[in-house]
Amino acid sequence: MQHGVLKRKTEFLRSGVPGWLSIGEAVTRLGEYPTWAYHLIRRGRLVIQRDPEFSLYLIPDDPKTLKQLKELLRGERFSLAIEPRSS
Repeated sequence: MQHGVLKRKTEFLRSGVPGWLSIGEAVTRLGEYPTWAYHLIRRGRLVIQRDPEFSLYLIPDDPKTLKQLKELLRGERFSLAIEPRSS
């Protein structure tokens, strides 16, 4: 890092990818607790894969997906599958 070489994860956290949010950013934006999202991933109710480039769970930054995620986090929806980002 001191030599200006950043890990891909650090690059994402600094500048992001247009149209995508990390799971933590998305859940925080919705006013919920990120730990609950990770619990749902472990239980198989939030079906999502880590992005191979950044090693993070990425969610599309669109109102429809965020609404569905909020419904899942609040117990109004049983499960949700997020399609992976195409490189």
